Amino acid sequence: MLARVRSVVKYLLNGGYRIFRSGSGPEEDGMTDRKAGASATGTGVRALFAERFALLYVTAGDPPLKRVADAVERARRLDERGRPIRSTAQRISDWRRGRNVPARFAALSVVLEILIGEARKHQPQPPVEGLYDLSAWRARWEEALTSPLSAPDPAPAAEESDAAETPPVDGGLCPYRGLAAFGQEESGWFFGRERATTTLVERLAAAADEGGITMLVGASGAGKSSLLGAGLLPALTGGALAEQGSSTWPVRTTTPGEDPLRALTELIPELNEVLATADRRGAAPGAADRCAEDVEDPGSEDRDAEAEFRFAESVRDAVGAHVRRAAGDEARLVLVVDQFEEAFTMCRDERARALFVQVLNACCTTGFAGGTPPGLVVLGLRADFYARCLDFPNSPKRSSTGRWSWAR
Repeated sequence: MLARVRSVVKYLLNGGYRIFRSGSGPEEDGMTDRKAGASATGTGVRALFAERFALLYVTAGDPPLKRVADAVERARRLDERGRPIRSTAQRISDWRRGRNVPARFAALSVVLEILIGEARKHQPQPPVEGLYDLSAWRARWEEALTSPLSAPDPAPAAEESDAAETPPVDGGLCPYRGLAAFGQEESGWFFGRERATTTLVERLAAAADEGGITMLVGASGAGKSSLLGAGLLPALTGGALAEQGSSTWPVRTTTPGEDPLRALTELIPELNEVLATADRRGAAPGAADRCAEDVEDPGSEDRDAEAEFRFAESVRDAVGAHVRRAAGDEARLVLVVDQFEEAFTMCRDERARALFVQVLNACCTTGFAGGTPPGLVVLGLRADFYARCLDFPNSPKRSSTGRWSWAR
């Protein structure tokens, strides 16, 4: 093992730009010259990034890819947008083979921490300076991410004068995302939606004062996810809300998926006990869960209202505790639920769906006049599902505090 690492290090220190395959060393022809068709296409910076990552992987004992991916999931880390970090075995393999550079350092850093921990067990001192240093890895990643995908061959001497007159081509990252949504990291490339962003911030500011869910509704492909990720979130962190300290309020972003309640508890673990209590009751609190016998009981509505109020207060207490731990007593949570239509298309449990909406509504409302809700809630919703939201008791059209904005 040590001899194999040393042979790789010796090659790197000699200035080689090659990639070795998992399970082989340079003596087994596991190192392939880039010009001969290696996986690591692009400039020497990108190739060096891939080689150093592969070197770290070998130093860590060449663990199975799935084991590393499982360790990332067990770490339960959140990215800068508050979403759980997951790295698949295929993605890690692509980084190691030099097929691409990670788009976000948050995902890479978790994998690096796992590999560095394993590597220290095999070799306490790094075979190459900076191999165990996360700050060095960030600098190397940033350089690789912004480097050209490919480097042109040098022009012959006879053509140097013509080449000098040709304006250089910017070979950096392409700012056009195609069908992919813009995220907070791409906000610098997000243009033309300033008015929509301002409108959304204004609606959210009103909700911060009066409470209620803010809904961004638009047709499929209208750019709702981009407006939320690259428009609203950077505006909030930039202090667009007039609320004191709002630029540092914790932001959590999720999508409902098949289990919206689990998606919530992954972001806000303090809700686990509240939802477990509701689950032990066997029904979500509220009038929607009354049975036929209760309808005949004139006091059932009062009991339902009381149960719903207690549940909502429990949610507010849990969310408030989460915010205090994350950002202090004066902060509030900003919860963004994109692709809310998944609550209908992917979640098959109607009770879970209703409970999900109750939690969201409780998070951004208060149980008494003059109170301050612990959070702000923004939903991104496909327009053809808007009518189905009206079935919920606290939907925007049924509640005086509900707000919605169209993405166009």
